[in-house]
Amino acid sequence: MANELIAPLMGLAGVIVGGALGILNSHFAVLRQERQKRHDERLKHLEEIFECLERTETDFFSFYTFQFYSMLQGKIDAPKQATEFPLGRLELLIKLYCPTLTPSFATLIALRDKCANCYTSALMSVATKDIQKMTAQLQPIIPLLKEITAHCATMKTEVVSLAVKRT
Repeated sequence: MANELIAPLMGLAGVIVGGALGILNSHFAVLRQERQKRHDERLKHLEEIFECLERTETDFFSFYTFQFYSMLQGKIDAPKQATEFPLGRLELLIKLYCPTLTPSFATLIALRDKCANCYTSALMSVATKDIQKMTAQLQPIIPLLKEITAHCATMKTEVVSLAVKRT
């Protein structure tokens, strides 16, 4: 009689083990998908940070070089369209998704402020028609723009290394 029960019990044990393995497999597949989804979202945010840095670098350089050379040529006009640097969006993305870049972002803002101060001082000199003073106040802008460009490049390298490290 015991031999007659062995076969059905083995079959039942096989069904239970097979079912448990199926459930575990499904569970781990869901966990893998969730981990992949978080990874993809993180990469998307890092890519957005990279794009904001690209745009910031390009916009700063375009805006200030145009204004610099316009002022030197005596064409002092306000920009036709307000230039919006994506610094607010960049700050938000860094705080939420990449806080290790916060000190670098603070440095970028300090460089931006120095550049803006030079530009504002030059504009004040234009109002008083003091061209020599204006030229002297504009001189630091080009080195500052080079420094902003280099700093943005360093930050982009950090973003790429973070993206690669988590891949």
